[in-house]
Parts: sequence; C-alpha cells; structure tokens
Amino acid sequence: MAASDDKERNSLLQEGEALLVERNKHICLAYKYGWDTVECYTAEPLSNNFGDEKRIKRAIKESKQLRAGMKSENQRQRIGKLRNLSSKTKGRGA
Repeated sequence: MAASDDKERNSLLQEGEALLVERNKHICLAYKYGWDTVECYTAEPLSNNFGDEKRIKRAIKESKQLRAGMKSENQRQRIGKLRNLSSKTKGRGA
C-alpha cells in the first residue's frame, strides 16, 4: 500500500506543480499585457496542435480589439454627455 500512496502523492504533486506553472505564466502575461489578455487566453483553450505562442498572440490581438471597442464606446458616451450638457446650458443663458 505504501507504494500506491507514494504514486498518488507524486501524481498530486505533479498536478499541483503544473497548476502553479500555468498560474505563473498567467501572471507574467498580465504584467506585460494586462489581465484582459489573460482572460482572452484562458477563455478559449486551443488544441495542443497549435503552439502556445500562437495562442498568446491571438489573446493579445483579441484583448486589443476589446480595448479599442471599449474606448470607442466610452468616447461615444462622453460625446453624448457633452451634448446633453451643452443643450441644458443653452436653455439657461441670455
């Protein structure tokens, strides 16, 4: 029984070590590109036929597109607020 316990323990240790390696990779990606890139990276896991490099590049590209979309949406909201503000101030004057 001791041998099977050792095998199970080693298996669990290897699994935990793999999880830590993956988490450290996510932290490095987040430090360099942001957590939104990590979310894109982990959201759609690719098959092992694709290299990790391609997966990272795809995640970076997707997060940049999301940022650009949020930026343009924020700009539209600001313009709308400015228009509402200017229309309110026009009615007060003179």
